[in-house]
Order: sequence, then structure tokens, then C-alpha cells
Amino acid sequence: MDCLTAWMSCRQGHGVQLWPQKLLAMWGPVQSGIRNRFWGFNLGSDLWWTKKAGDQSSAFFVFFIGIIGYILKVNFKNMLEEKMKQGWFWTGVFCMGLSCSAMAADEYMFIKRIPGFVPGATSGAGASIAVSPEAGEVTISDGVSPGIWKNFTVKNEGGQETGSISASLSNVDDFELDASACSTLLGGQSCALKVRLKASDNGSFAGELSILAAPGGFRKVMLAGTANGFTAMWCWGDNNMGQLGTGVVGTFADGTTFSSVPVRALAGSVGKVARMTTGSYSVCALNEAGKIWCWGSNNWGQLGNNTYSNSAVPTEVFDVGKTFVDVASYYEHVCALASDHSLWCWGFNQYGQLGTGSTTSTKVPVTVSGMDSGVTSVDAGYDHTCAIKDGGVWCWGENTYGQLGNNSTTMSNVPVQVSGMESSVSMIAAGGRQTCAIKTDGSIWCWGNASSGYLGTGSTSDVLVPQPLTVQPGNAQSIYNGEYTFCVKTQDRRLWCWGGNGYGQFGNGVTGSSKTPVLVAGGMTVSQWTEGRYHLCARKEDGSAWCWGYNSKGRLGNGNTTHQSSPVQVTDMASGVLNIVAGFSHTCAITQ
Repeated sequence: MDCLTAWMSCRQGHGVQLWPQKLLAMWGPVQSGIRNRFWGFNLGSDLWWTKKAGDQSSAFFVFFIGIIGYILKVNFKNMLEEKMKQGWFWTGVFCMGLSCSAMAADEYMFIKRIPGFVPGATSGAGASIAVSPEAGEVTISDGVSPGIWKNFTVKNEGGQETGSISASLSNVDDFELDASACSTLLGGQSCALKVRLKASDNGSFAGELSILAAPGGFRKVMLAGTANGFTAMWCWGDNNMGQLGTGVVGTFADGTTFSSVPVRALAGSVGKVARMTTGSYSVCALNEAGKIWCWGSNNWGQLGNNTYSNSAVPTEVFDVGKTFVDVASYYEHVCALASDHSLWCWGFNQYGQLGTGSTTSTKVPVTVSGMDSGVTSVDAGYDHTCAIKDGGVWCWGENTYGQLGNNSTTMSNVPVQVSGMESSVSMIAAGGRQTCAIKTDGSIWCWGNASSGYLGTGSTSDVLVPQPLTVQPGNAQSIYNGEYTFCVKTQDRRLWCWGGNGYGQFGNGVTGSSKTPVLVAGGMTVSQWTEGRYHLCARKEDGSAWCWGYNSKGRLGNGNTTHQSSPVQVTDMASGVLNIVAGFSHTCAITQ
């Protein structure tokens, strides 16, 4: 037994393997350590040993095994690539020391040329892998990632045993690999390998799937196909928490911390988006598969991904085994309605706005007390939440101004029934510190903080139970809220607003609050609209997007930061807009 093998013999109980060439080694991923700079030792014509530079123990190792060689400072990645072209192969990684104590996986590495093995060979004494089919067409349909599985067979056509199977893929956004059946292969053995691709946009793609067996070499499979049905997400305004979803938090390359025109959000694996909602400095998107992805601020766990880390790209909400059909957010908490009519919330919970019976914030979705069935609608306010269950309205959370509507100013961490709203309610809107609802007869009722005429009742006195608007705009169809402004869309598709108008939120060319509904923008008709803290945006029937109101940090998307008391068109959004949502200081839209 040579000195190298003798030194390493204690590793028999540490998951290592004795090759016919008397090299004892442990398998390791081909990616480990290739970015580091190493010292290299030539141990013979067929063997190199490498060691991370700067570690003084390398001198002890040379002395211990009694090898007198030369030391070369090399870039390991470049050396590995060059040697593999010549038929060399990296054998793996192992620990060092008389006690065989494990060390970092990228500390000690061997590459070894396998006798008889030539890259590209299909037979011979060495291991040699083959893959079939050699190419495949893959379609990612309806924009729902990750699409379908593509099946391959991996076979060892050589005589020598292979190591584990791994794969890498180029020119496609991402992929999933199921190689549970692919492990060490003896000569003539085969295994099944499944790949499914992910894409983020419509169009054709081509990818190169590289399958690696150690030893055994590379095999490449060409994949091509199309992805369709995806929607594009765009955001503009403030980016202090990464809420524009571009992968950048805060400052862009041009030195600005915001964008006054739409920028493309990184859709990643979100798929086809059905609708979006915004928090103060965050965004959530619900895709057609019923999954929710969020990005931006996460200081209270409002991204729902089981962390408190901000994210400048969409990250999937923790899977609770539900298919969601609606999602709502306003400040720093999010609530989502599942297809089984149960309600789930997550994020900030200081005032009990999650409805869990406590005031503990949570970074994953949790069920709302008593809301495990029968829920048909939900909306999140600043620090309170309301839902429609079995036709009646229930609210919970902060209640300083009576926004829970139960004739009290005591907060509640579980849902309470709103007085006089036990049935016949079609829509609910929770605002900053007030709430409004539309009944099935089209009438509008509000309660809570009435400062600046926020309730539209003609008074500035807070009310603890629902009161009808003094002037009903007639047959209201939908209602939404800003922090200080409420608006409704009537059957004729016109908007009416009341409450705060300090920055021209009414869109009628003037400022100044109103205690009763005011017709917006001279009767402009809209298909859908949204409200931020001090600005509004709308989608017209022709698919164009328009915004007005406060424009600090470019939240109106028209290329400047000038406040606008009349609607202005969002840059490059003259058509194709499907949905638009506004946050505190940012706005996002979905386009075809």
C-alpha cells in the first residue's frame, strides 16, 4: 500500500470509497469551491491534489505524506476545465487529519484521470453515460410554472461504476430536477431522470441540459419549446424597500431611489397573474394557480415566506395547502381568501388585525378565528380587517374611531359582527380608520373616523355604527379606499369620491375635502380603479392606465414628480392594462 493510501485508510468509516487505482476519495458536488484560488500539488502523471490558498496546514500535509513536489498557485476552476478537456475528472473531496475530523467541503480536492476513459466514448472499460432521448420539445402552457415533466433515461454503457448523477441547465430561467432514482450505476444499469422547466415570459426558448456522472463525463441534451399565457408586471414610484420588484433595493444604477415611469418587475416563477394588491411598501400577486407571491418590505413578516427579510423579487408565500382566490393588503398585513371560503392572514398584528385571538405577528399565513368557512370577501385596512361571511360583515383589529362598527371603541383580536350589517351586504372596504360597505340594493353605508368628511355622511363626527351616505350616488357597484379618501364606481362606470382631497385625489382639477360624494374627472368612465395613500389610478375600457393626486417619487408614472389634480396617462400604458393597484408611494400594473 502506498503512503497516500495508508494515510487515508482511516476514512473507511467516513463515507469514502476505494477505487481500483487505490485512491480513497469521497464524492462531492462539482460546484464546490470552484470560485476559490488553490495551491496545487502534482502527485504523479494521473493525480493532482489541491488545497485552498492561505491555509498553513498544507505544509504539514506535504510533510506527513512524504511527497516532495512542486507547488503551483493556480486558479482551480480554469485548471479543472482544462484538465477535463484532456480526459481528467474531479474525484471528490475528503477530510484531513489523524483524527479524520471533517473539514469544509471545499478544503481538499483531488482530480484524477480515469484510465481508458475518453470524453464522448460510448463504451469501454471505464464508466460512460448515455442519455435518451437526445433532444426534446417542452411547452410551458398557460403561463403556469413549472409546467410539465420531461422524462429521460440515463444509462451506464461502460464497465466501471459511476458516481452520483447531477444536472445543470442553461438558457432557461430555472428548472426542477427529480433524480431520486439516479444514484450510483453499475455497468449496464440505467435510471429515470425527470426535468421540468420554468419560464417567466411568453415566447420560445432553447436550453442545454448537461447531465454529469462522476466518473463518466458529461452528456448534453438540447431542449426547446415555448412558454405562453404569461402576464407582465410593471411597477413605478418609491423603491426604498424593493417594492418595485426589479431585484434592486433602494438606489438604481442612475443614483435615484425611485422610478417615475413603469419598470418591469421580475416575474420569476409567479406565472400568470390574476390580480395584485399593495401594502405600504410591499406588493402581493395572486396567480391563476391560486398561489401568492409577495415582495418588498417584510419587517413584520408581511411577505408570508417564513422570514423577516425584505425581498426585491417575488417570493412565494408559505404553502398552507390552500388554493387562494383573492388577496387584500393595505399597511403591513395581508389577508387571503381560499377556494374553500376560509380566511387566512399574516404580518403585523399589534392591534389584533389578523383575527387570531392574539396580538402576535406572524410570518406565515394563519387562519382567522371563526372564519374557516362561509367567507366571500375580505379587505384589509390600516390596522383593522373586515370580511363578508354568509352575507354579513365582521371586522377586527384597531377600533379607536369605531371602525369595527360594533358600537364600541375597544379593539378586538377576533372578528365581531358589525351592527346592522348581519345580511344583504355585497362589498366591503376597510380604510385608514374607517370602513364602508355596499348593500345588495346598491346603497352605501360607512362608519368610523369622520374627519374631513371621510364617511360621506355630511358630518365630521365619528360614528360607531354604520350610517348611510347623505347623498347616494346611485346603484353603487364597487367601493375602495385610500387612507383619507373613499370612492365608489356606479353602474354607469363613473367614479364618485369623498373625504380628503388635499392633492387633487378627486381628479376634478381642484383641491379641498368634501363631506359628500363628488363626481371624479368630469365623469370619466373606468373599468377598474385603485387608491393609494394620496393618489388614485384607473384603467379605462380601452386598457389605458391613468393616475392623479400626490406624485412624490413618481408614483403617478407619468415621468415627473409634479402633483396632478386631473388624470394623466401612465407612460407607455396606452393599452393592454389588465389590473392596476396603488400602495403608499408606489403603483403596479399587470399587462398582457
